[in-house]
Amino acid sequence: MPLLSSISMAAYLMSGGRRLLILLGIAFVVLSIGVTVAVRMQMRGQARKKKMRARDLYLEHLVEVRGVAQQVAENQRLVAPLSFPSPYRL
Repeated sequence: MPLLSSISMAAYLMSGGRRLLILLGIAFVVLSIGVTVAVRMQMRGQARKKKMRARDLYLEHLVEVRGVAQQVAENQRLVAPLSFPSPYRL
């Protein structure tokens, strides 16, 4: 939308027919396109960084959960023979 309004302003400036206004209109268009491209690239980079950060946090969470699950499994293996002895041990 801002790019469209800048192009409209440039068209209005060029319609006057004066050389300086035509150059100013062209400068508006070039500057608007440049700024639009720069903002898009910056937003894309920020989105990529945010996605990578979320991925890293999720992987850290998985490591923590895996550690807890391994500890619980080990505890269960230790307690299971006492809680539920095999018929042969009885």
